[in-house]
Amino acid sequence: MLVEARRLLDRPDARDVWLRGAVWLTRMAVERAVRTAWGRKYPGSRVRGMRNQLLALAKVVDPQTRRAATVLWNDLSKAGHHHDHELTPTVAEIEDWHRAAVVLVDQLLQPRPAARL
Repeated sequence: MLVEARRLLDRPDARDVWLRGAVWLTRMAVERAVRTAWGRKYPGSRVRGMRNQLLALAKVVDPQTRRAATVLWNDLSKAGHHHDHELTPTVAEIEDWHRAAVVLVDQLLQPRPAARL
């Protein structure tokens, strides 16, 4: 999804629709990584709703990573919705979020060392 989002951002005719598409694909990649990190630690468990999953992420990753995931997901969620009274996010803003998502997804998908008994 992050590769497709990057393709949309790199289009020479990148306009509002393509930019919002890149935002949504980036957000979906973050959501998938959060679910994967959560599922790796607690297989078979179900946490409903992304906001709840982000809160529960504190049980899975360090506080800094959880906060980065929460802030990024909130920014992407807000940017993905059209509001007549707000400006569309700039390409630079979306590229910053995309770069942050690449780093975050990598952190969330890294294998965690097994706990010692």
